[in-house]
Amino acid sequence: MQIAVSDIQVVGETEAQLFEFLNQGTTDALLFLSNLGVNTINYRFQQFSAEDQEWQDLVADPDDDLYGTLLTTRTRSIKLTVANPKVRLVGNASGGSTLWFSVSRFVVRASGGAMPILNF
Repeated sequence: MQIAVSDIQVVGETEAQLFEFLNQGTTDALLFLSNLGVNTINYRFQQFSAEDQEWQDLVADPDDDLYGTLLTTRTRSIKLTVANPKVRLVGNASGGSTLWFSVSRFVVRASGGAMPILNF
């Protein structure tokens, strides 16, 4: 089964959460991030540590697909596979910017099984 989401997010000057995954198991997704604004976006993926009760970067150093910058008019594709079900993207842009993102999640569903779609 494939679950696809596309949306636009305003990215402010102060680092803030841009989106978070709602998972019931591992995080397995293909993402496209596009900078539609006029300023460079700084971003990083984080996972929640239940043990420490805090968010931790998935990658310790910048210039990796999971922690880096996205220049204006650029698009980056990212394959994200993490054992942790609680993952988020945080970011900021000096002067502000706009992020378009698309996420495709892949889920194995048994024949006749429930669909992993949440109702809000």
